[in-house]
Amino acid sequence: MSKRTVYRVAVVGGSGVGKTCLVNKLCYGTIPLQYEPTIEDLHTTILLTEKVEVIDTSTDSAAIVLRRAAMRAADIVMFVVDIQDITSIERLPCHLHEYKQVCGSDKPGLVVGLARRRGPINLEAMEMAQQIAELHGLEFTTSTLHRISIQSAFEKCVFLIEERRTTSPVPPATRNCCVIL
Repeated sequence: MSKRTVYRVAVVGGSGVGKTCLVNKLCYGTIPLQYEPTIEDLHTTILLTEKVEVIDTSTDSAAIVLRRAAMRAADIVMFVVDIQDITSIERLPCHLHEYKQVCGSDKPGLVVGLARRRGPINLEAMEMAQQIAELHGLEFTTSTLHRISIQSAFEKCVFLIEERRTTSPVPPATRNCCVIL
């Protein structure tokens, strides 16, 4: 029996942008009925026949150590913004600054513009998010809360991880290390 690859994805973004909705829809096929702030949750699912561990992080300042540890432990950091709310996009540079401080430029990142509600997408917000992602050398994609759309965003994460692993392989001794803060 062959050993399954594990892909670790840290999901980061502003409060209430839909991080937990995105993760729950991918892993369990459901969306929470009411908003409940996340401290940090680890979820596991199978995607593209591989195991994906998704770390749903908090933006709470009390959880900064957990969020940074999640970013370090992940193979990729997924930044979620609400493309129907420009204030969500305006906070993106702060998350990207923290990401660069914690991960440097060695870890891939993906900005996901999430449309959580039915209704018009704020094109100005979406273009702004895409420009910020490009400015920081990150990929950008959009998603809705439909399972296929979410799965596509996570598949893009797997692709970016594989692309990074083949161009600059990490020595096995450092890939599964423990982070002590």
